[in-house]
Amino acid sequence: MKSGEARKDVLIPLFMPSLFIIERQMNPSLKKLASMASPLEDSATRKMLKMKLVDASTENRVLEWKSTGLFGDSVTKRIKYRTVKAIISFANTEGGFVVFGVSDDGAWKGLKDEEIKEFDMSKIEELVNSSVTPAIKRFGLCEMKHIRKKFIVLHIPPSDLLPHITTKEIYDQSSGKAQMLLGKHYLYCRYGGKSDIAKPADYQRIALRRAELLRNEMLRRFQEVTVNKCEDAAFSEANERVVVRTIVTSDDSSLPSIRLSRDKNITQGPFYHEVLSDSLFEEINNVVDANKLLVQSHKKFIFGEEVYYRIYSEREHVIYEKDIFALLARTGCRFYAPHFYWITKLKPSEIAKIIIDLATNLRKPNVYILMRLAILLGSDAVDWMCQMLDNKWSGQTQAPAYYFSLKEWASDVSKRDGIYVALKRNEKSIIDLPFSQKQEKIKDVISSHLGANELSFACLDLFKNGTNNKDLCRRLDLITYGQRVTEMSDNIKKYLPI
Repeated sequence: MKSGEARKDVLIPLFMPSLFIIERQMNPSLKKLASMASPLEDSATRKMLKMKLVDASTENRVLEWKSTGLFGDSVTKRIKYRTVKAIISFANTEGGFVVFGVSDDGAWKGLKDEEIKEFDMSKIEELVNSSVTPAIKRFGLCEMKHIRKKFIVLHIPPSDLLPHITTKEIYDQSSGKAQMLLGKHYLYCRYGGKSDIAKPADYQRIALRRAELLRNEMLRRFQEVTVNKCEDAAFSEANERVVVRTIVTSDDSSLPSIRLSRDKNITQGPFYHEVLSDSLFEEINNVVDANKLLVQSHKKFIFGEEVYYRIYSEREHVIYEKDIFALLARTGCRFYAPHFYWITKLKPSEIAKIIIDLATNLRKPNVYILMRLAILLGSDAVDWMCQMLDNKWSGQTQAPAYYFSLKEWASDVSKRDGIYVALKRNEKSIIDLPFSQKQEKIKDVISSHLGANELSFACLDLFKNGTNNKDLCRRLDLITYGQRVTEMSDNIKKYLPI
């Protein structure tokens, strides 16, 4: 620096990383745009999307090109169902765009006006959803212009209802040789610029994502019917305000009968009306159906313990299928979770199979399920199990604690109700019902709506909040459905080697 010359300091902009983040947010990637719910609705977002689409040099994980339209006399079956396959893959992965009017080599050739007119959202939904379950419900569609030519952009966001499984086979025989365009009961995902059958890692990804979606959704909603307070109501002949309050008239506290009144002197509180989400039962059965399609052997539940508890909280709304209920019963035993509801819906021969399977694989904690089942079936079933354990552990000083517990319980089974024996309680015992905020004698909760409701809330709370309610869930399950197992005992024991 020369003498007398002013010094010029170099300023390092420490805020540059923040500017970089802002720039990324204002200029999202094509992958980010594909993951949005509706990027085609906003004009500014559409402009950014157009730049990203035009700049793309090849098809990729979120982009598919089609040189023609999707409908019309000139559109082949091959074009239609290759597009359907791509749509299903995008829904099962991270979302994506199908651009119609771009050739396989990336040339933006455009569509004719007649091809543009053929595009209709209802026709797209009908084509896609006739081949997949559950239905893909969200699409975005817009016309885009580039270099004085017209194109159609179809957006498929990542689905909240995944996995979407194909329901039929589609073949192309135009070349004289049958070529499968779509396989039945296939799960398609996106890999690079191709749509292909899912890999084992994708099953785990989808299971985890499904569990997370279920956890974050509030499927049960409550609506309070607002009423005016009686003391605030002003009555007159000219303008009488209607006041609604409630009277509980039923003796059964678990299922109150409600009468409405305007007289505050005979009422107990406001009326609450429970409203179920329209998608509640569809959601639960969708998970069950997805497991059925993904695991054709019906021998494994792949969605994990938390989702199992969510299903059990709405168990009465699961559509009955013998294989599915048997799978869910075995899953409950495997997780050492509530399972008696599924058991009571099976045939005695199926229940006996489950019991025999448990007996051939004696390990904690599943052995406790077998012990409770034996106790509910009666003293001869307990004797059978004791004999089994004798053959395994008799004379050994290191026999497990459950071996001696069953020996102690065996003498009780012929004297007392099996439910109390299995619970290690008596007829005077009280059970805490935290969700109903009350305590009740166990005898008053057995086979009751109160017990069933409390069990549902406990399972839902465990799913949503991760609370440690497992022991409560098991006890309530036994109290609610144990008596039904006992009523079936004679028929079940016909199929056991007793």
